[in-house]
Amino acid sequence: MAEITTLAIQPDFLGKEIFVSREVRGVLAMERFGQSTAGYREYAASSAVQPAFVVRVEALKNAPKPNKRQKILLIEPELTYITERNANRRAIDVPIIVAKAVQFVD
Repeated sequence: MAEITTLAIQPDFLGKEIFVSREVRGVLAMERFGQSTAGYREYAASSAVQPAFVVRVEALKNAPKPNKRQKILLIEPELTYITERNANRRAIDVPIIVAKAVQFVD
C-alpha cells in the first residue's frame, strides 16, 4: 500500500497574504547514524485564513531572514506532517508547509 508523504496546497488554503513574523530556527546540514540530512530554515507564519503555521524552506541559500513582520510569496508549497512528542511523550503529527523558496514582498 502506498503512503502519501506530501499534498499539494490550494492557494485558498493558506490565504492570499502570508506574513512571517520572525525566523524560528535555522538547522544546518548534518550526518547522523550514517545518513545525511539537508539543512533548512523554519519561519513562524500567519495569514487571515490560517492564524499560525510553520513554513520550512529546505535550502538555506534560498531562505532569507526577515527583518520584521513581512509579506512573503511561497514558491511551490506542499503540505507535509512531521511527528513530534508532546509533554506526555505521546506522538503527534504536526502539519508543516514545505516550500522550495521564499520571496519577500515590499
